[in-house]
Amino acid sequence: MFINLQSIDEPEEPQLTSPSATEIFLEEAQKSPIERMREQILAELGLSEESLAQLPPDEKRAMEDKIREMIEEKFRQGMGVDQAGSESNASMISVVA
Repeated sequence: MFINLQSIDEPEEPQLTSPSATEIFLEEAQKSPIERMREQILAELGLSEESLAQLPPDEKRAMEDKIREMIEEKFRQGMGVDQAGSESNASMISVVA
């Protein structure tokens, strides 16, 4: 006597596909200069938005302040203004916007 066991097919794992070069380009192209700058600075600091969000509130505030200062410094460098320049933050941002 043969017993025919029913095989239960396991559901296939969803296939994760990498985004195409076009998709990556379009995603980057839609970001503002400030968003790209922030990502670059986070990478320099060894952080991601997710890891930054997980910091305790005091540390997160300090890191946000540091990121803001680094962005302002990059604006000054891009505009050719020294650190003691007379340019206001508002005028620096208006150049980028």
